[in-house]
Amino acid sequence: MKPLNENYKNAEASTGNDFVALPPGAYICRITDAIDHDEDKPFIEVTFDIADGEHKGYYSDDWGTKNLWAHSRRHYYTDKAMGMFKGFIKAVDESNGTNFNAEVETGFDETKLIGKLIGYVVGEEEYESNTGEIRTRLDWRNAKVRSVSQIKSGKCAVPPKKTLKVSEPPISDGFGPITDDDMPF
Repeated sequence: MKPLNENYKNAEASTGNDFVALPPGAYICRITDAIDHDEDKPFIEVTFDIADGEHKGYYSDDWGTKNLWAHSRRHYYTDKAMGMFKGFIKAVDESNGTNFNAEVETGFDETKLIGKLIGYVVGEEEYESNTGEIRTRLDWRNAKVRSVSQIKSGKCAVPPKKTLKVSEPPISDGFGPITDDDMPF
């Protein structure tokens, strides 16, 4: 082994982190950023953190501030998704006493969402890692939008875990398909 430099000498010994995964559930969240993506499929991307309860500030650590993808959600406002977008705005209005619903029709500054509360009900999904291992993560992309009062009611059902459909490899006898060219007659 080659000699290690001063970084080794000055490093603090560690045996791994004590990472505790956020469990699926119903959460009151505070929107920390909102960006409008006016593209072919326009959406407002909101980044959030847990605002209440035992997991308050869950994403405020160093990892959370560097990995915004892990705690953001897209709210599309295409014609096809307009009802879902209106539901999002309604939940924000009910949670904060705002009236963004009226503003959205005439033009809306999405940065007004920053600091507002929203409820999300998030389940888990399986995925295949780069190494082929099946793992589980929270499915924020499909989190259900609710008002804060709905979250506080405790009546928000958490969706069941989405399992990855793994197809079985075809059974092979070691021989390829037989064609007319393979027949001796």
